[in-house]
Amino acid sequence: MINYEQDNYLMDPLFSTFPVILSEANAPAEALQSLVFAAWPAAVGELVEKRTQPLAFGEKWLTVATEDKTWKLHLEDLAGQIIAKLNKLCGNGSVAFVEFKVEPDALKAKAKRTSEQGETAEISTELRLAALKIDDVNVRRSFIEAAEVYLLRR
Repeated sequence: MINYEQDNYLMDPLFSTFPVILSEANAPAEALQSLVFAAWPAAVGELVEKRTQPLAFGEKWLTVATEDKTWKLHLEDLAGQIIAKLNKLCGNGSVAFVEFKVEPDALKAKAKRTSEQGETAEISTELRLAALKIDDVNVRRSFIEAAEVYLLRR
């Protein structure tokens, strides 16, 4: 399981060296894209990372898939903070704009890859019954996934 807080502490100095290396090596644009994609989880945190998938990067423009309109709108409100964190990790000015697109299929493919590799927490029957009282399907799913994240960290 990824511990984002610990990984951020350890990864910030490492990430900050990559832009200099890429610049000095005249690395292709794909190298910076890989760096931005790798920095995404550290920039947004675990819960957002689970709900998003970077799709493309070029000309300082990052395109990210979200699972639904609610997440898209929420992340658009946070775009400035996300860009600041990405630029801290990837080098100032690496990312100028983040575009969020509702593309649930991209997230389904990601979830399939993650489930083939990752671990999940055992959610109690009591917690699942409590979740069933939540009418909104997306909020219910978010509740269960947040509970899983919490239980895996314990």
